[in-house]
Amino acid sequence: MKFLLILWLAVGGWSGCTQSATPRPPVVNDPTMQHSFEGRVVDAGGRPVPEVSVSIRDAPASIPDLATLTGDDGRFTLNNLPAGEYVLRLVPPTGGTRTAAVTVDGRAEVTDLRVGN
Repeated sequence: MKFLLILWLAVGGWSGCTQSATPRPPVVNDPTMQHSFEGRVVDAGGRPVPEVSVSIRDAPASIPDLATLTGDDGRFTLNNLPAGEYVLRLVPPTGGTRTAAVTVDGRAEVTDLRVGN
């Protein structure tokens, strides 16, 4: 039995038992990551939706995982982003995941993102 365990470890048996994820390298003091995106999540009637989970699904560059919740006024901010096109994932507390394509370009304007019908 001891021989089988040693043989199993020798051929890399242990490495197959662990999950390996390739971590993204941290971005520190990168001058291209100086933009912010401020949005407001609203329902079909234009009313703010609080406690919506907002995360980045697709980004123009490798960035750390970012997520936030909207406040009572439906607003959220994502900081330290490079300029470019993004796809955000919006999950309201009632469920029903939505996505929204947005542009981060350094302009200081709030973008309304609609959830619901």
